[in-house]
Amino acid sequence: MPVQLLTVRDLGMRFGGIHALIGVNFSVEAGSITALIGPNGAGKTTVFNCVTGFYPPSTGSMELSVGGAPQDLGALLASQFFGGSHRIARIGIARTFQNIRLFRDMTVLENLLVAQHHSLNHNLLSGFFRTHSYRAAEQAAIDNAIAWLTVVGLRDSANRLAGTLPYGHQRRLEIARAMCTHPCLICLDEPAAGLNPRETEELAALIRQLRQEHRATVLLIEHDMSLVMGISDHIVVLDQGRVIAAGTPQVVANSPEVIHAYLGVEDSQSNTAVPA
Repeated sequence: MPVQLLTVRDLGMRFGGIHALIGVNFSVEAGSITALIGPNGAGKTTVFNCVTGFYPPSTGSMELSVGGAPQDLGALLASQFFGGSHRIARIGIARTFQNIRLFRDMTVLENLLVAQHHSLNHNLLSGFFRTHSYRAAEQAAIDNAIAWLTVVGLRDSANRLAGTLPYGHQRRLEIARAMCTHPCLICLDEPAAGLNPRETEELAALIRQLRQEHRATVLLIEHDMSLVMGISDHIVVLDQGRVIAAGTPQVVANSPEVIHAYLGVEDSQSNTAVPA
C-alpha cells in the first residue's frame, strides 16, 4: 500500500483577522512528486512555511511519517520559543525558496558544507584540535557535497563564488544544497521561476532524477503548468486559502473549479470574464 509521508489535516493560518489558510487537507505519498498550485495569493507559500517550520499553524495538524514513527510537526513547532525551522530540517524536511537565498560571497562548495553543519555534531575543542573524528566528518561532508554537485552538473564550478553563477545554475545549487542534507521530503518553492524553456526542461529532468535515482519525495509550488503537468503524480489546487481540487494532472486539468479559479467565469449579461 502507498505510504503517506506527509499528512496535513484541517490546516488553518490566521494573520490577525486575515484567514490565509482555511481547512486545508492533503497528503504526500512517499516517493511521489506532488504539486501545490493556485492563483497568486492562494496560500501556497503559507502552506510551505507551515510545513517547513517558519509559521506555527493556527489550527490543524501536520504529521510526518518517517520509519514508521509519525511525528507531529505542529506540536514540535509549538514547543519552540525561537521558531522550529531548524528542528524541522533535522527531522528530514528541506526546502528551497522562490527568491534565491544562497551565500553569494561563499564558494559553491562552501554553500553545501554550511548546509551540513548540523550533521558534523562536534564540539569546539574537536574542531580546534582537528581530531581524527572531526577530520573524518569534514571529509565526509566534502565528499557528499561533491557528489551532489555532480548530480546537478555543477562539479566544475565547486570553487566559484555562488553569486557569480548564471541564474539557472544558482537554482540548481539551491536544490543541491537542500538534497545534501539527505531529506525525506524536499519542498521546492517555484524552482522554475526566471528560467528559460531549455532550463525548465533540464529542471524537469533533474526533479525526475531525484525521485527515480535518489528516492526523493518532492513537494513543489510552481506556476509553470507545463512543468507541473509533465512531472507531477498528484496535484493539490488552492484558491483563497482553501483546497478546491486534488488529483492526477488529468483530473485537475479538467476540473471546472480549477478552470474558474485560473480563468474566471463568463458573466452571461456582459459576456466578460470575471474572477471566480
